[in-house]
Amino acid sequence: MNDIIPLVIGRQSTGEVHSVDLAGLPNLFISHSHDGQLPELFISFINQLQQLNISFLFAFSVNSRMAGELTPLVPSASLPITFLHDDYEEGNINSIDEFIKAVAQEMKKRKAFYIRPDPTLTLLPMLVFIDDIFEVIMSVHKKTALLFIELLLTASAVDIFFIMGSSGIYRNLLEQLINVTPSLKKKLNKSVQSQTIAQPLGAELVVNPDGLIFYRERGEKIHRRLFPME
Repeated sequence: MNDIIPLVIGRQSTGEVHSVDLAGLPNLFISHSHDGQLPELFISFINQLQQLNISFLFAFSVNSRMAGELTPLVPSASLPITFLHDDYEEGNINSIDEFIKAVAQEMKKRKAFYIRPDPTLTLLPMLVFIDDIFEVIMSVHKKTALLFIELLLTASAVDIFFIMGSSGIYRNLLEQLINVTPSLKKKLNKSVQSQTIAQPLGAELVVNPDGLIFYRERGEKIHRRLFPME
């Protein structure tokens, strides 16, 4: 397992770059103001990751336009999970469920590997990019939302890390999930410790309309103000 996966997310007022450890977060939620901001961040992160002395696997759940921007950056061998995205105009509202199931299957495979390691195999850390976390919350299948929460809580133990976007402000995904689907509260209480429900599931990065970046790690109450790299 990797101890540190550094990502530069902005620069301080002094001009010094500000980096975070993705492996230590282990989930990064990004709130953006307009459509161009999220792909810019995703592209920046992927380019940085490609320059590290670490090989990665990538999984994307993004719209077709963003997929066209991201796929050329990643070797095809590093994409074990295909691009899946709901297309409401064509009536397809099941792809996010299939995507989450595929990531969960990868987590299950990795857990089995760590219990009984195979010296002939090497499991690379996986980065999962999702362009709209609320699409998962609003999924037509309740099990998908619960499976998604399980991934956010446990997948980092087997080197699966999430970077997720949203046009809304992320606060507490568990509370939002309960508000949207109250019937899930009982199941969540059984599967998630009560103290966890009151806590964020990852770090928060907010990009305002002017491109200023506000960053808060899990457990912190105050956002740090950062500036874009360019």
